Amino acid sequence: MFTITVGRIGEHSRKTRTLSAREITLGRDSGSDLVLEDELVSRTHCRLVAIAGGALLLDEGSSNGTWLNRKRVERPELVTFDDELVIGPYTLRIQSLVGRCTTGHTLAHRDPPWAHPGGLPPGMAA
Repeated sequence: MFTITVGRIGEHSRKTRTLSAREITLGRDSGSDLVLEDELVSRTHCRLVAIAGGALLLDEGSSNGTWLNRKRVERPELVTFDDELVIGPYTLRIQSLVGRCTTGHTLAHRDPPWAHPGGLPPGMAA
């Protein structure tokens, strides 16, 4: 299960979504687990897969690229709570992650390091 905060670059409003799957797709297509409506977002842009220690980010051959901490994703990358994911005009942060790895152990990450006190990470406005 993923809890992800999504906002548009340059805007202060953010939305938080909780998705109950261990693996989710992000893209413009209405069949995506997390739909990001913008022409800069590919139909199936990328995937996030819950693994021990965070989530694995895989770009699905997107036209405009998937960006992790200001670097274009060229191969699978580990995403953790301090990371910023950019897809088209959207910024995303994983707020919590609960899932099962292949060994059957439960993965549970509830609060990102910046969740207490002060609330928001550097660079994010309320």
